[in-house]
Amino acid sequence: EPADDSSTDSGEDSQPTSDRAGNEWWLQHSSIVTRLLAKQPDPFQQTWRSEPCQHCGALLLQSEPLSFCCKNGTKALPPLPALPPFLNSIVGHPHAGSRSLSLNNAVHFAAQGYHGDRIQFGQGVPAVALQGTIYHRLLPADQDRSPLNLFFHNRRAQETLGGADMPRHWVRSLRNELELFNPLVGLFNMLMTEADGVTPATLEIQQQGPAAELAGILHYGAPSRKDRRSIYVNKRTDQGPTRISTDHALYDALCYPLLFPHGTASPNSRQVTLRDVARLRLLMEPRFQTFWKVGNMYMIDIVCRLEENRLDFICRSLANLHRGSRVQPASHEIEELDVQQEGHGDERIHPALPSSFVRSRSYRAEQVSDALALASRFQRPQGMVTVTTNPNWPEIRVVLRPGQNATVVPQITVRIFSARLKRFMAAFKRYFGSIFYVIKVVEFQKRG
Repeated sequence: EPADDSSTDSGEDSQPTSDRAGNEWWLQHSSIVTRLLAKQPDPFQQTWRSEPCQHCGALLLQSEPLSFCCKNGTKALPPLPALPPFLNSIVGHPHAGSRSLSLNNAVHFAAQGYHGDRIQFGQGVPAVALQGTIYHRLLPADQDRSPLNLFFHNRRAQETLGGADMPRHWVRSLRNELELFNPLVGLFNMLMTEADGVTPATLEIQQQGPAAELAGILHYGAPSRKDRRSIYVNKRTDQGPTRISTDHALYDALCYPLLFPHGTASPNSRQVTLRDVARLRLLMEPRFQTFWKVGNMYMIDIVCRLEENRLDFICRSLANLHRGSRVQPASHEIEELDVQQEGHGDERIHPALPSSFVRSRSYRAEQVSDALALASRFQRPQGMVTVTTNPNWPEIRVVLRPGQNATVVPQITVRIFSARLKRFMAAFKRYFGSIFYVIKVVEFQKRG
């Protein structure tokens, strides 16, 4: 999905000048550019550090500070358990990355859904846009072709979900390893082996003790009180699905068993946010690059969850502000109020997103107004430079696995582009003098 981020900055050291026609400032410095390119064809090339971070093991660029990954160990996470034997054996397979999403979807426990419209683009790069909310649910265990039903009762149909170009034994081998190493499978099996009775059964999964060990509780009938920290799975179809909270510690383990085959729960504390966890996982764990297709889906899911949390925060803040601004009517006015009246127009919550929400209408309006104000105060811009990512940059190609390209590893490509852009801007200011103001737009695009 295309996205953009705009920013403006200004300085008042000296104003750039444009001389007579035919004597523009960039022509005056053409000899400098020619000399620099002759001396070093790629002056902005990045190099990787020879040693990884001593705290988290992340591989950094020379231009990235040592605190780039884990803040010098203050936000380091324990590494994920090593991959089981089967997954470790297919790391070097040519189809391990391209078929990883199909392999994950064949054995996952939660089904993905969305509210809103689905837009299919007919031209250009294959893409789908969803206007609405994306969520994951645990479908009833007895529902036909639900993930749990396929995993325990319809294994032949499950093995066909991998596709024709995937070895048939991959799904079976991964399922066997999950039964050995993933504690969630044992808890689900407890529900699946429960005999159907008059009273429907519901499985509650919760973390207990200082080690956050998983425990399963079977409820017969509807639970009297549901705990927000627990996961619930219904046995019968008529009980309906249950939705997984996006900030639950077991969300990733339920949705991406290929990446988390041991059912590892995500850290859940105020010191380490969801963004920190995802960022450290991508920097520390090579499995997200090896199984790049499901890794990219994981990154998209993280972005959706982060934006959903931000939107939820804005909605709750607006509701609290609206609630606190209401004035209670006097006692003699209460009987005059119309109970059918929903309120005056000025009492309703304004639905517009604030400018602090990136890509909102007010955010774009604020960026445009800042740019116009700079042009009005300091004259219009005198030049435009475009910096484009080259998928053949050597620092990208040196870290790619066989069969990969720059598109399938965005977590690496964006870091290299950002480092090159910073070095380019520093060189631009060094060779061409002080810049009065800069208007910068970064676009993420994939074009054929």
